[in-house]
Amino acid sequence: MLYSKLGHVERFCINSRSSIKFQTDIGKVGYESAPDSVDGPIADHQDQEEKCPQCGGSHAGLRPGDLMPDNAVLRRGIPGDKIKPDGSIAKSTFKDPAMSVDMATHRSPAQTLSALHLQGGQYVEFTVKEARTVFPGNEVVFACLPGNRYHCEVRGRKTDPKCNRFAEQMRSRLKRL
Repeated sequence: MLYSKLGHVERFCINSRSSIKFQTDIGKVGYESAPDSVDGPIADHQDQEEKCPQCGGSHAGLRPGDLMPDNAVLRRGIPGDKIKPDGSIAKSTFKDPAMSVDMATHRSPAQTLSALHLQGGQYVEFTVKEARTVFPGNEVVFACLPGNRYHCEVRGRKTDPKCNRFAEQMRSRLKRL
């Protein structure tokens, strides 16, 4: 049994070629990458995985629309104009009914902030459970995009008081590159 950032990985042989079978356990953070396989690095086997019709990438075991587990860590990029002079975060940062976030375990902060509207911005990280707690009735859904195969959305109505509460909660977690 091997481990990756996606969870545990089982290796098995088909026609004398090493293949990878993923069993997703997304919320686990900090697992070591699996070692190279007998016939090359595991990355060489990505072409054997089924490609996603939505993003063209592969994301073992995840399908667009899947709910994310409570312990998955998310990252939200925040445009510079949403950071107030006192260092607080504008409530509008979290108001979007389909709030865009990345899976923090699979994209770097630099990748998250590479979008044109986020350049020069900052970011915060939080768990799915935290988002669901502050925004009851919202779902955190896997929603890959071309160019971002680890994109998710926090979907649902978000009231001003709840956005204010979340913005205040995230203030101490605000980070820059």
